[in-house]
Amino acid sequence: MRHAPKVLGFPAPRLAPLALALATLCPLGTAQGIAADPYEPNDSCATATPLGGGGFFATTAVGPEWDYYSFEVRAGDEFSCYMLSGSPNHLLDHELTLFADDCATVLASTPGSLGISVVSWENTSPGTETVVLRVRSVATHGGLLVSEVSMDISGVVSACNGAVDEDDALEPYWPVPSDGFVIADGLYTDLFLQPFLDSDRFRVVVPDAATLTVDLVFDTGGAAMHCQLRNDDLGSFAIVHGLPTSTGERLIWTNDTGVARECVLVASFANSDPVVGCGLYDLRVSRSSAAVGVPFCFGDGSTSTGGLAVDCPCGNTADLGEGCANSHGHGARLIGSGTTSVAADDLVLSVSQGRVNQPCMLLQGATRIAVPFKDGILCTGSPTERLEVLFLDGAGAASSVESVAGNGNVSPGLTRYYQAWYRDPFDHAPCTARSNLTHALEVDWN
Repeated sequence: MRHAPKVLGFPAPRLAPLALALATLCPLGTAQGIAADPYEPNDSCATATPLGGGGFFATTAVGPEWDYYSFEVRAGDEFSCYMLSGSPNHLLDHELTLFADDCATVLASTPGSLGISVVSWENTSPGTETVVLRVRSVATHGGLLVSEVSMDISGVVSACNGAVDEDDALEPYWPVPSDGFVIADGLYTDLFLQPFLDSDRFRVVVPDAATLTVDLVFDTGGAAMHCQLRNDDLGSFAIVHGLPTSTGERLIWTNDTGVARECVLVASFANSDPVVGCGLYDLRVSRSSAAVGVPFCFGDGSTSTGGLAVDCPCGNTADLGEGCANSHGHGARLIGSGTTSVAADDLVLSVSQGRVNQPCMLLQGATRIAVPFKDGILCTGSPTERLEVLFLDGAGAASSVESVAGNGNVSPGLTRYYQAWYRDPFDHAPCTARSNLTHALEVDWN
């Protein structure tokens, strides 16, 4: 059985006491013809339907009928149920009562109002307790007698092998980054997304010139997950998205903004539909030492030459610090690591966010230019050398293995400019030119 998240170098956080849920709510009939839900028959304590944590849809009607649900609550966990029903003009109020397993001892209750009902209880006993939630519709607003309700349950032993949603303090729609957890480098295991429009958010500080790498590892045979890095204000545009790997997704971002950046790392399901199944995942976070070289010639609208702006060829502008957007919807990046010492000969050029499973070529230029070319901007001017052919992996990433200094015939004191040109062969590529480029990197050799 899985237990609460075990976090290396990061104390297990407290359970978010309440989780909000959104649902499509509509009338399903009348009190004389109640549409069945998947949890019937559950009209008595003896027939209570066992549930785990997550989001659920159920049918309720104004009248004498009760629905019963049972839960296993671990010692020290706080059980909470957030119920929403109706629409702004058609609401049902619900009476929620939480009993001990004898269905006689009341642990908590709420009458609810205006279609919203919340009940919570903390298990202070030394062991897991079975509790029973009783639900009844008690009032109507706007004439609606029967409604589909959404229930978001947290703080219980889940059907997902005992996983509980204890790792996110912004659960799930409260964009207040100051309340998020500051995540350190390390491996975070047995994390959990509730299978209902859920997302986990963590604050991460990326030093200037450092490279952040995040691996989101999950069961690729189940519900797809996605990770992205956003500004600390959770603005409308992501800084960078994760791309698929054989074990999940990988996200790589180099902070070339000139200052340390505090960002929000978001893990979520890959679409907005309610997900059936477990949302178990691991998270591996690392930040490299300062990157080598000075990035320039971006496809984010900031590139210019001779005082004139140089835009991506067909309006395929990308996010901050990327090349022009490709068929994945993101721009590719080029990162330098190692040193710029000719004698050490340890410079490695790494591509990320390129078109998956496609070849690319590393370029070296002796002059700095900015010219629209194919689906990107060519930044490495004459004389231009072709250094090495790479093959991007399932995450759109690859790194040089041959000698950059040797293939480029450089010597101490020279400045050279580097870029990767990669295939993007499908007709739905932004400008249909079937290839694109990363942004460029300026390197001063010594």
